[in-house]
Amino acid sequence: MKTAVLLIVFNRIDTAAQVLERILASGCTNLYLYSDGPRTEKSGEAEQLKEVQQSLLAKVPKEVKLTTQFSNKNQGPRIAVGEAISWFFEQEEEGIIFEHDCLPHPDFFPFCESLLAHYRNDERIMHISGDNFQFGKQRGEGSYYFSRLNHIWGFATWRRAWKHYDPTIKDWPEFKANKRLNDIYSHKRMQKIWEDIFDKTHSGELQTWDYQWTFSMWRNNGLAILPQQNLVSNIGFDSKALNTTNPDHPLAAMETQESGEIIHPKFILPIIEADEFSILEVFNPTIGKFAWQKVKRKLEKL
Repeated sequence: MKTAVLLIVFNRIDTAAQVLERILASGCTNLYLYSDGPRTEKSGEAEQLKEVQQSLLAKVPKEVKLTTQFSNKNQGPRIAVGEAISWFFEQEEEGIIFEHDCLPHPDFFPFCESLLAHYRNDERIMHISGDNFQFGKQRGEGSYYFSRLNHIWGFATWRRAWKHYDPTIKDWPEFKANKRLNDIYSHKRMQKIWEDIFDKTHSGELQTWDYQWTFSMWRNNGLAILPQQNLVSNIGFDSKALNTTNPDHPLAAMETQESGEIIHPKFILPIIEADEFSILEVFNPTIGKFAWQKVKRKLEKL
């Protein structure tokens, strides 16, 4: 595989080692490793990070071109992940990005490589995800569908798209004042959910990096590609995680499937029904739906 891969790691060797093994098994020949620095309030974390880094480096064969950047200063995920990807695209025109708990199916690599080439010069397409949160619902006639949602548990993109990334989302107040969310989604609860997210992201209350990427895409009318089968599994839902701490969450350690031959959709238009399902049914269900989902998961385990 000729496509460059960036693996962003931190303090987890258990999941990172699995992700690295899957990357190397793909035939990756051009690998980037990035790590944020230790938190000053976490005793022993500097030694822990060094151990993780050395362990991963020892697993990379000599024939693989390896580029590393390990920070001595902690910036936190809001800044560090974006900087890692920007550093990556200072050197590469396109590539695949993983955080240390996103385990790809082997088919994810040719899926990305093919679509990176197919849409290389199409400014409308800004993101290729490995995630499918439709739980068996087929969306459209192709091997993938187009979405406003850029799920980030394993994805690929281009330098031409990432250049629009703004970690501060400085244009959000004007975007909000002009009611431009109406141009993205007409569903009022969807608009309210995203308005709250971007308000908290802009103020710094949310210490994450990915909603800024979503906003950067929306302000440029960009689309994401989402596969019909789930191609990446988040295996980091546990107490060690920063945000994904509930191992019983329906998105925890989801199964992955083969993608098969790539069939391109006829129309380059987002499937809004699929987006509404992801946001309103999966990520932000009503209290009643959430309670029923919890009961249903318990019954399935019996």
